[in-house]
Parts: sequence; C-alpha cells; structure tokens
Amino acid sequence: MKIFAYLPINEEYEQAKSALIAASETLDFRIDHIFEENDKEYTRLRQLLTQANPGDVLLITKFVFLARLPKQQWVTLRNSTDAGLNVVALNVKATLRGLHIASPAERLASKASTDTLMELADNVISYLQKDPAFAKRRTITGSAAGRPVNEGLHHRISLMLLAGASYSEIQKTLNCGRSTISRVKQTIVNVNDI
Repeated sequence: MKIFAYLPINEEYEQAKSALIAASETLDFRIDHIFEENDKEYTRLRQLLTQANPGDVLLITKFVFLARLPKQQWVTLRNSTDAGLNVVALNVKATLRGLHIASPAERLASKASTDTLMELADNVISYLQKDPAFAKRRTITGSAAGRPVNEGLHHRISLMLLAGASYSEIQKTLNCGRSTISRVKQTIVNVNDI
C-alpha cells in the first residue's frame, strides 16, 4: 500500500502542506509521494491516478477538494475508487483508518469509508449543480464571521458615554450588555487627546 498526497498550489498551499507533514508525524504514516498541482488541467492528479494501484491511498487535506473537481476529473477519480483506490481526507476523521491497513477487515473498513466519502461528495456536487448561487457564495472567515455590529446602538452608547452616563444607566436605557458598552468605550477617542 502506497500513500499519495495530492496538494493543489493555491492560497491555502502552505497551510495544507504543514497539515500533511504534521499528520504524517502525529498519525505515524509515511507519504510515498506528494503530487503538487499548479495546473488547471489537473495533469498531476491524472498522473497520480495512473500510478496508483488498488489498495493505495489518495490523501487530501480537505473534503471540499472533491466537490470542486471538474466533471471529467471527478469521473476519473470515481473510476479509480471503484477499482480499489482509497481516499483519505484529513478533515474527515472517519477516513483516517485508511492510513493503516494491516488486515482484510481494515481493508474493508477503509473501502467503506471511501465509498461513503465519495457518495457524500456526489451529493454535494449534485446540490451545487442545482443551486449555483450557493456555490458562488464564500463564507467569511476569522473574527468578522460573527454577528454584525449594530451601528445605531453603538452610536447611542457612545453619545451616552460622552454625556457621562454610567454603565447601569446605559444598560437600563438602551437594553444592552456591559460587554457591548465596554467595547464601544474602547473605540471612543478622547477629545483632549486630539
């Protein structure tokens, strides 16, 4: 059994490569070859699928990679998994058992997790085809992903703070939390400091 890692070169490349190396050390497995893809034609993926034999492992960092594959590459990958290639995604823990196959039972379990992963990817792809607007949306990452700031409330809090109102008075009047008041207070620039 050989483990082939597939790594697209994109904005997440460094993070993905670090994750692969950390996973290989933590989970105690050896990556036989890393295929780094910098081509929109997926030539390295085709090369990987040509070299892989039944029982070998295609290791990817994120499941979403499968859903983003163009149709032709998806069909080729699907044919390879039907022929016995196992797919392991680092962010899907149920597939990690495919990295250590020592018995026929483990081989069967790995095949089952690959089949489940591919079925899930099939469902995601069909959903994205039905709702292209959803596919175009990107989620906000980082601290901006939380609840949007209520600018009107923040403005009223800042006015009351500048007028000298206490936290308790502001809480009762505007029906807001102390943490919100504190956050607004930190953003207020002292007029004497200008």
